[in-house]
Amino acid sequence: TTALDVTVQAQIIKLLKKVNRERGTAILFISHDLALVRSLCQRILVMYKGKIVEEGSRDEVFYRPQNEYTKTLINSMPKLSREKNTDRYEKSDDPVLKVDSLNAYYSVGKSIFSGGRTRRQILKNISFEVKEGEILGLVGESGSGKSTLGKSILSLVKDVEGEIIHYTKMPQMVFQDPFSSLNPSKTIGWILEEPLRIGSDLSDEERNRRVDEMLMKVELSPDFKDRYPNELSGGQRQRICIAVALMLEPKLIIADEPVSALDLTIQAEIVKLLFKLNRELGVSIIFISHDLKVVYNLCDRVMVMKDGEIVEMGSDKEVYFSPKNDYTKRLLEAVSDNQ
Repeated sequence: TTALDVTVQAQIIKLLKKVNRERGTAILFISHDLALVRSLCQRILVMYKGKIVEEGSRDEVFYRPQNEYTKTLINSMPKLSREKNTDRYEKSDDPVLKVDSLNAYYSVGKSIFSGGRTRRQILKNISFEVKEGEILGLVGESGSGKSTLGKSILSLVKDVEGEIIHYTKMPQMVFQDPFSSLNPSKTIGWILEEPLRIGSDLSDEERNRRVDEMLMKVELSPDFKDRYPNELSGGQRQRICIAVALMLEPKLIIADEPVSALDLTIQAEIVKLLFKLNRELGVSIIFISHDLKVVYNLCDRVMVMKDGEIVEMGSDKEVYFSPKNDYTKRLLEAVSDNQ
């Protein structure tokens, strides 16, 4: 269920429970989503570095864990609590991005009638702003248009109508798969220097110093400069991708599902890092995810998308605890079912 949105996850878990109940089929469910494990499984094995470090019933593992690694995993689970970290960047009313009446289209092949290429509309009349220092969450089911919106903002989707106004230079994107985002034949130092070689007039020495500083900002040592992407863990690669995005000091980053492929402890570390960078650098972030709990814990404001449209927008607490749209309510019900 890793790549699935919350409503489809809930449907798959319901189906597995039905198969188990009606057919007596045993299930070995492998996952790093502890909320789903807790909703489905009666007995749990916890693995760490190739060994089983804890085994027990669901209640024993979740409510009376014995192993320190198990405790760390459980403490890393994002929660929907009204009490959130309020030590955030002092936001201003100055916009870094304005999107007005945006429509986006994909070409889907030739028409059998006209012989020309046909278009399918993905985004429908999207309008919103992002303020300086704001973390804006973008949620919705798979196929709702979240990634297309992010790509349209950065001109990676060309067939668009409407207005996209950037008030800052060089907005950047952090992609879902950190390994595919990094050149495997180059060292980390070379990868981090590349934006500076293209977009700045810094000397070799100044670029090298900037690389060291950025590695430390993403909580990695300068020793990583001589390593290659395949020598890094998934979390370390994603830190490098975030560092690359920050090299030219943009004021806006679009993070497209940046933690969905990571386990809970690494996921929590990356979310904490994004929060820290927002607070220290004042960088605005559009955080795209289908994990509503992660979005709630990171973001100031949330937009909900369905079928290419924004169906609800508001502060984190407004959307999560007083949703107005029926679709938003269904998404949140799916989350609470798997809590």
